[in-house]
Amino acid sequence: MTPASSSHSAGVQRQYTGSARWITNCQIGASLSVATRTEHVPVDFELYLPESWTEDPERRKEARIPDSIQFQTKPQLGIAMVRRAIADGLPRGVVLADTAYGSSSEFRQNLRGQGLEYAVGVDPKTSVRVADAQSRFRGDPVNLRDLALRIEARNGFRRCTWRKGTKQDLTARFALRRVTPAGVNAEPDVQWLTRHRSLRGKALPRLAPPHLHCPLLLRVHRR
Repeated sequence: MTPASSSHSAGVQRQYTGSARWITNCQIGASLSVATRTEHVPVDFELYLPESWTEDPERRKEARIPDSIQFQTKPQLGIAMVRRAIADGLPRGVVLADTAYGSSSEFRQNLRGQGLEYAVGVDPKTSVRVADAQSRFRGDPVNLRDLALRIEARNGFRRCTWRKGTKQDLTARFALRRVTPAGVNAEPDVQWLTRHRSLRGKALPRLAPPHLHCPLLLRVHRR
């Protein structure tokens, strides 16, 4: 996110940004990075152009936006960058993304279609069906916010250590549930839902592939 006082820079409009956590006049970019436990290297970037820019011929002309560039959602920009990374032979791993991308079933399904696993943030309003130990679904779909409240009422959050810190072990309260997203276009397979209860009491949900073991789930959740 780049704050902007001018309305003439390409992509500028009043829009929500996760880094500022409010609506402000800014440009927003989507980026892709490759990370290890110790290193973090950005490898691609796309400027997000809202429809107020892509559908306005005068603004396009003033900003010299090529005709080949059309409106794309942030998840679509993310998919394009992942495809380029694969084509360039960059190493594959678990794809991490925030809710701007993870809440899109198109984004998640595209990653799986390319043979990639993910651990992505999802909107608390996302509806899921909860599976039992035999991957059977019981009851109606429930949104993640209500599911978190249900887990909390049953004391379902457990304190876990997710990595060593410089001075002490880093711990937080987590809950794991096997779910599948609800909806017509949602993925049919069972996935792990991880929820982290922060010190402020906020539950932060992520979806992850079903075969990741618990220590790795917690590690990718906290990145």
